[in-house]
Amino acid sequence: MSDSLQQAVNYIKDMQNNIYQLRSQRDNMLQKKSAHDQIGNCKNSKLDNLSNFSTVTVNPCPDGVEILIETNFEAEKGFPPSRILRELLQRGFNVVSCVSTRADGKRSLHRIQLEANNLKFKDLTELQERLICLMNCPW
Repeated sequence: MSDSLQQAVNYIKDMQNNIYQLRSQRDNMLQKKSAHDQIGNCKNSKLDNLSNFSTVTVNPCPDGVEILIETNFEAEKGFPPSRILRELLQRGFNVVSCVSTRADGKRSLHRIQLEANNLKFKDLTELQERLICLMNCPW
């Protein structure tokens, strides 16, 4: 094969690889935009009572991930733990334990422990934002 033909083949392969990478980046950006729009819609929605907000904290731990949820007892009436657990399963997490307790008669505390491999801080932040949205949005 002549040098110019080999260069053309290499150029085409490089262009195909670049196109594949750009498509992949585009798809990732579209997914993130969609998730961001959902969170934005949640933050912009009107909630009846700010005291009913729940807090969600997602922390890495040696065996995976720990999720801490604190809810107002009245807000908990609208809090189905199955919604959170379903979201975690859809994201590929393995739920190891889920423990709930009531604190001072007004607040409920929930601790969910997950097995997780190769998580990045960015992934945990995104997970936390999504769970906050699930907990605090009226839908």
